[in-house]
Amino acid sequence: MPLSPIDRILGKTFEQPELTGMNRVPMRATQYSYPDVESALVGDRKTSPWWVSLDGTWRFLYRENPSELPEGIDSADGSGEDWADMPVPSLWPMQGYSFPHYTNVKMPFHAEAPHSPERNPTGVYQRSFTVEPSWKGRRVVLHFGGVDGVLQLYVNGSFVGLNKDSRLPSEYDITKNVNWDGENRLTAVVIQYSDASYVEDQDQWRMGGIHREVCLYSTGAVFLEDVKALTDFDPESGDGSLDLQVRVSMGNALEEGWTVDWRLLDASEEGEIGSNREEVAVRREHLAPWPRIGCHVGKLFSGVQPWSAEQPTRYRLLVALNSPSGDVVESTAIWIGFRRVKIHDRELLVNGKAVMFHGVNRHDHTDTGGNVVTEEWMRKDLEVMKAHNINAIRTSHYPNDPLFYDLCDEYGFYVIDEANIESHDFHNTICEDKRYLNAFVERGMRMVMRDKNHPSIIMWSLGNESGHGSNHDAMAGWIRKYDPTRLMHYEGAISRGQSKSEWDQGHLATDVICPMYPEVREMIEWVEEERDPRPVILCEYSHAMGNSNGCLKEYYDAFEAYKGLQGGFIWEWLDHGLKETAENGKEYWTYGGDYGDAPNDANFVADGLVWPDRTPHPGLSELKKLAQPLAVEKLDGDALKISVRSKHDFRSLDYLEAQWTLLGDGKELASGTLDLQGIAAGGAKEFALTEADSAVADFSGEALSLHISFVQGEAEGLLPAGHEIAWEHFNLKELAAISASSLSAVNSTVSQKESGLVLEAEGWTAKWSSESGQLESILDANGKEFLAAPLRFTWWRAATDNDGMKLWSGQDAKPLGKWQGAGLPETELILDRHEARDDAGVESVWTVRTPVHPRAATFRQRVKWTGKGLWITNELETSADLPDLPRLGIEFAVVPGFEKVDYFGYGPVENYRDRCAGVWKEHFSTTVEAMHVPYIMPQENGSRSGAVRVRLQNEEGIRLKIEAVEKAFEFKASHLNDEDLYKATHTYELEPRPETWVYVDHLQRGLGTKSCGPDTLDQYKIRPGKYSWSFLLRVES
Repeated sequence: MPLSPIDRILGKTFEQPELTGMNRVPMRATQYSYPDVESALVGDRKTSPWWVSLDGTWRFLYRENPSELPEGIDSADGSGEDWADMPVPSLWPMQGYSFPHYTNVKMPFHAEAPHSPERNPTGVYQRSFTVEPSWKGRRVVLHFGGVDGVLQLYVNGSFVGLNKDSRLPSEYDITKNVNWDGENRLTAVVIQYSDASYVEDQDQWRMGGIHREVCLYSTGAVFLEDVKALTDFDPESGDGSLDLQVRVSMGNALEEGWTVDWRLLDASEEGEIGSNREEVAVRREHLAPWPRIGCHVGKLFSGVQPWSAEQPTRYRLLVALNSPSGDVVESTAIWIGFRRVKIHDRELLVNGKAVMFHGVNRHDHTDTGGNVVTEEWMRKDLEVMKAHNINAIRTSHYPNDPLFYDLCDEYGFYVIDEANIESHDFHNTICEDKRYLNAFVERGMRMVMRDKNHPSIIMWSLGNESGHGSNHDAMAGWIRKYDPTRLMHYEGAISRGQSKSEWDQGHLATDVICPMYPEVREMIEWVEEERDPRPVILCEYSHAMGNSNGCLKEYYDAFEAYKGLQGGFIWEWLDHGLKETAENGKEYWTYGGDYGDAPNDANFVADGLVWPDRTPHPGLSELKKLAQPLAVEKLDGDALKISVRSKHDFRSLDYLEAQWTLLGDGKELASGTLDLQGIAAGGAKEFALTEADSAVADFSGEALSLHISFVQGEAEGLLPAGHEIAWEHFNLKELAAISASSLSAVNSTVSQKESGLVLEAEGWTAKWSSESGQLESILDANGKEFLAAPLRFTWWRAATDNDGMKLWSGQDAKPLGKWQGAGLPETELILDRHEARDDAGVESVWTVRTPVHPRAATFRQRVKWTGKGLWITNELETSADLPDLPRLGIEFAVVPGFEKVDYFGYGPVENYRDRCAGVWKEHFSTTVEAMHVPYIMPQENGSRSGAVRVRLQNEEGIRLKIEAVEKAFEFKASHLNDEDLYKATHTYELEPRPETWVYVDHLQRGLGTKSCGPDTLDQYKIRPGKYSWSFLLRVES
């Protein structure tokens, strides 16, 4: 069967792991050539006469397997009915060819390494181009920024080269292939699956195509081959050092007299802090140092401004190559920064400070392009991260586009740059397979060689979830020798689970202990009991799938309390949904299995802190608060005094403005500003809020609080002036739950009707069903109904992703599996007793039954009319054989129209008992529609904890009021009930009901992160036992 011409000659190159590439130009740092220093300083490569983009519309041919390629594909002209237009960059499944395929651990096909599957999508890209006549006599280089699949390249019918690493560029010298008299034909054969697929088994959509830019550039025959600029910073002296190596390529015709000029400019690019002219060494001496042809400069600069994520000061390094006659033949410019990264006494120090990593793991993804990510989307990611106090990024699980690192350098992020290596389905085997040694070492080596000049990169990662073997250590050895200024990172070297290792092992492969998903107690026990010199920095934690990030505060409490714990990287930044439109016209985001892709891991791809459009999940508010760069303490004493302490490592708080507001029953009583000038990094300052003292003393209302907001004084980097960086809230007097002893009965009557008991008082009527025993109707004096569904006990919730994966099997050990095993989804209430009480109340008693537990619980409810409304008292006694429960509460529905919601409790966003550090307790107003949180997989959402008063209001001003008795409750209001959410698997399936469903919960189970991490802590679980709670329900005009 026909294959690509090179495969017919050499055999299937895509099944030869020893063959990692052919004819590629050696990797170098990202740099662009300009004819003079001035244009190099401008740095716009589009203005260079030596750079041309080949992005745009190409011709495209698709086949299901490379064996189906037509004869003569290397010289095809792109015509014929099988050919069509294809944008570059793009992925072909996003353009209607093949389909997106999502898997996490398992390979998307069943085969043994290094073999490819029978169905192996293959695309042929073809376009024509001309070469600038002025380039004749110069090198012409073809650049592919990234190709998902094996790239086999032909120019004018001749084979040019091959590449297998999908996330690093490959370049080819095509000078000898160029037709200078007319058009040139470029053909790229891309084979999606290969031997390389076994080391690119990342948790992501699997799609083929050219996903990064394609361009041509030109250099002279003698050219700047590479610039390596490693820096250091001495925090004691303030000196910065530059270790500069410039490689010059002359081919085989060495010539003396060439020189290199270098100049180092400050951030303004106007002040020069150093420069010199260096001779290019060409003599072949026995003990001559590297670089063989080029120059090596070591230079010390006094009083430099260091680079950090807080203050990302950069310097501009200009390098020019001069011919023997003194003419400038090529210039380039790069940004560098002075900083020192080291491990000392169980701490990772940046410029001498033990920084805290408020990090996230980030994949390349957009909902319409897959992993094709434009500069606009990169900036959007970083903007939202900065807005939420994120300071660190792990490029999970591959090197990113060079532009991304430029932006991290400029705006200030600590980066772990990760090699494109993951063999999750062959976890502990390929890392020891000698056939893959070259692939491991080369992927790490080429990443480091490309990205070495970026100050934002502080650690090199050897990849992800590939076990720990000789191939890793070989890669680590090369990197350590080549770049001693950065640290090594690799979770597999210390993985207790997948690698069967221990945290005190793997010193060659990792300088930090970087586990995935440890429990808080594990971290604390480690730092208390062990003496490994490396700090613990979590590689992945707080799995952000769906309604998640429970117990994040407990992690931060440990980070801040224990030396040797320095934060970590939340998994992960964004949901990887792809945008589609359902038959009912609703847009939604897809996940694995939606395209008929099998095997798949369903919605495990939707596990981020933001939706695919970068709208934040409520959980991101939790991280923002915990990561904010200051702390506020209310000081003891009669007067209102506070202390503001900086958590910054390097910068003062001068860039912030602070406004405080005293609120009484939700209304402003007094306000003022705080002068933060002079609060140095790590420093503190006290403030007396004397303007508020009289208002505090005179206040006689229900709730009094102090809110302080800290905002950017001026626009800086990605954030505008006025953006809120931090806040703090103090409840000076809380709205209290109503005391049961304060409730008094009103004149009321209970009567037995055919349909059930009726309770009447003050013109209101409450009716019960004799069949179910449930309160099913509340009528005013005019007979107007307010209930659309009766009050009913519930201990079920629409399972969150962390409760268990609805579309997965093997969930028995997770909460959802245990609940299903106990029959909780099929819970029935069997009425045992329904009667009037002597105190003019109504009592109902039910046996709570499931298919597994005939007497799972006894539930008792008493209702009586008081001067403050219906007093609803609930008692539950459960079987000891039940698992911990989803919730304990009452659900009911009110008639359509009750859209406005105001409440006193935690807000303004969704929160739960184990995720309420990023909210505060106050009066809030919202709507039923706004309370819904549209997670990609429908699930429990929208709850508010710590509530003591809730009002639902319609347009007529009628309010349904719910008040806590003795203890605050959790609540939510929604146009969807739990049954709607639980049975739906996509958001487009949800049809909002006209009525409003209300959930008043005594307790709801915490969220945790058990979709891929620890469950919620014990204090947030609901154990079997006895419980009682009560609340008031009243309709007000």
